[in-house]
Amino acid sequence: MGKTDKIRAIADKYSEEIESYKQYADARRNSRVYTQEMLLEFYERMKDYFRECKETGTPMTVGGLCLAMGIDRTALYRMKKGVYDWRLFEYMKLHDVGEEDIKEENDEYFKGFAPLQYCVDERGEIVLLMMYSEVIGVGLAQIEADNEAGLFGSKPVGRIFYLKSVFGYSDTPETTQSNEPPLIIADAKQAEKAMRMLMNDDYMETDTSTEQKQ
Repeated sequence: MGKTDKIRAIADKYSEEIESYKQYADARRNSRVYTQEMLLEFYERMKDYFRECKETGTPMTVGGLCLAMGIDRTALYRMKKGVYDWRLFEYMKLHDVGEEDIKEENDEYFKGFAPLQYCVDERGEIVLLMMYSEVIGVGLAQIEADNEAGLFGSKPVGRIFYLKSVFGYSDTPETTQSNEPPLIIADAKQAEKAMRMLMNDDYMETDTSTEQKQ
């Protein structure tokens, strides 16, 4: 075996090892299972974070919410996207939760959305009967509203940047440009032309052929 072949064999061996390491890493990332029973703890941590921000005057941020909940931004947005919403229906089916078991409570952060729904399991533990996307959506709305309110303070620059970068705000009004000339309706003929435009008829071609005949 020549020198080149030896180098190639070593490279192939390391490539296989790297690929297996990637598989281990993916398996570890996906091994974190978020159950329906965990949602209440996430919600309580979220409320504690918002309460602390209000008491201390600290701006609310997505990063701060993630730290308070003990998850990273990727997990937060997966929750918001609805990746774990199926857990609610799985739990209700496995534990035979019926309408008579569902309790409601008007919560300070859910007001304007819907009553907070929950049940009490066989161990006496409260289980939140909401979807992950609903709870996280309320949390992100709270952060957005807090930063919007900060725009009316004495130093709104940081809030403006944050709303643009995280929530997609823009201070430039959207305009729609068109190369079509304005249609002026001056007589019955122009009115007929406008009607054909609205009905997506090929009025340009009809008009041209008419003029050619004249």
